[in-house]
Amino acid sequence: MIISHKHKYLFIAVPRTGSTAIREELCEMYDGEPLLEYHSNYFEFLRHCAKDPKHYFVFCGARNPMDDAASLYMKFMTNHNKVYSEGKWLLDKGGEVSKRRVELYQHLKNVDNSFAVFLRKFYDFRNFPYTSNSDINAGFCNATIRFETLEKDFDAILEKVGVEKKRPLPRKNPTRAKENFLNYYADNQTQNMAVRIFGPAMEEWGYSFPEAWNAGKCGAIDRARYHSMKKLRYLYARHFMAGSLRHAYWLRNQLE
Repeated sequence: MIISHKHKYLFIAVPRTGSTAIREELCEMYDGEPLLEYHSNYFEFLRHCAKDPKHYFVFCGARNPMDDAASLYMKFMTNHNKVYSEGKWLLDKGGEVSKRRVELYQHLKNVDNSFAVFLRKFYDFRNFPYTSNSDINAGFCNATIRFETLEKDFDAILEKVGVEKKRPLPRKNPTRAKENFLNYYADNQTQNMAVRIFGPAMEEWGYSFPEAWNAGKCGAIDRARYHSMKKLRYLYARHFMAGSLRHAYWLRNQLE
């Protein structure tokens, strides 16, 4: 999370949306200052901020859910920054990695590392539709930066806060060894799972599946489950990630 009292903006960093590049650029070139943890959500900001910053221009990132999932998969496969193998990154050690994610990393490493297994174990085993930190924060934001149009949207943000652009946005922290995300959805199994898991979120955020896919479409029940899950995630972020239950690691380790 980055704040600028000079330009009166707040940037909420959402994982895997180009937030590293934006965060560093704001700090280096546009009078930004780190605030709270890297991926803190808006509820955590509300717990710590004074009155005036609540009226700042707020923005966060978003990304095609299927691309987001492929990027997360490769972070598991490459043990990105060793977050799944070094204990200091665990939730109860002050980090952001749950024991559920460490167990999934071990399964992918030692048992079956296929993308279909990742989708089934990380998303589909709970029968929950995909939601993200973008869903938590977007309702508080004045604008959203799309990963697919990162620099264009970043330029628009600078214009809205009245800051002149100083240079092209550098590329930072790319996911190693990641292919075009559609390559991970090469068979009917992963395509059908994608429609079930990501369909409602993609509709809401304006993304679409390839026309060549023979997969079905998400229906009214899928959409209802998605909106219910969004409300639950909202409450979870408010009370467990930012509220009085944030130290309930026994539950957070099972759900995050």
